[in-house]
Amino acid sequence: MAFWFALAAAAAFAVATVLQHGATDAVPEHHALRLRLLGFMLRSRKWWAGRIVEFVALGLQTLALAHGSLMVVQPVLATGLLMALPLNALTAKRRLGRLELAGALVVTVGLALFLLVGQPKEGDAGGHWGRWAVGLTLVAVICALLVSAGWRAGPGGRATLWATAAGVVYAASGALLKATTDVIGSQGFGGALLHPALYGFLVVGALGTLLVQSAFHAAPLPASIAALTAAEPMAGGLVGFVVFGDSLRGGPLPVTVEILTALLLVMGTMLVARSPLLAEDQQARRQPARSGPREPFRSAG
Repeated sequence: MAFWFALAAAAAFAVATVLQHGATDAVPEHHALRLRLLGFMLRSRKWWAGRIVEFVALGLQTLALAHGSLMVVQPVLATGLLMALPLNALTAKRRLGRLELAGALVVTVGLALFLLVGQPKEGDAGGHWGRWAVGLTLVAVICALLVSAGWRAGPGGRATLWATAAGVVYAASGALLKATTDVIGSQGFGGALLHPALYGFLVVGALGTLLVQSAFHAAPLPASIAALTAAEPMAGGLVGFVVFGDSLRGGPLPVTVEILTALLLVMGTMLVARSPLLAEDQQARRQPARSGPREPFRSAG
């Protein structure tokens, strides 16, 4: 049941991703990773349409987490990002190249092997405060390093690094959402309103939105999609292990395959990051600087 809810959520997230990426096209570049970026998004009908679809996806994700572990749900959700690639190519009137398709295939194989061989098992449903402290500290340190490196990278590298950071944050957000659903199951909605997990989920989710919108704005969607697809399941596994005690299948062969899946996810991300679309977009971004001032923002929709 958790798998099918997660798959439906993945499809909804794919539609939301394409809509929100399209809403960033006219935003000035210097608004990346600033609250002004969200201010511009709030004026876009296309972005709001994406948010509505995302709320539907969030409801489906909640149902998935209520029936399964974080290690199962996050990898399935990541497949929605691969669904977004052909949707984006269709709306942008671009043809996916061999690198994008090869990268998507490699990531898909990696995710499938992870689920089939790893056989994730759910641990302690509630998690302990000490585990939460360690898990959230790891997330904060990893994200700080990725964001800092992104500022020094080019457009394609910046989108990849910031999308990776967003994937890590979304894994933490998923863990907080799971904790919230557990509280609702045991104490009802009133108990959830008094529990810090709900408010942590809202804050961490807002940070993830800022990161992913900045990544979408930095370069064409393929640069962000592969990184998000690879980062979410890997970070979800790490957070699930640290916070909830989730585990993967042990033994020499399963562990070897699990390491292989991690390498496949990284390899797929690197393939997509080398997409010719990124070079074309970088040239297009330089063109206005030679031919005249950048066109001011206009609300999409």
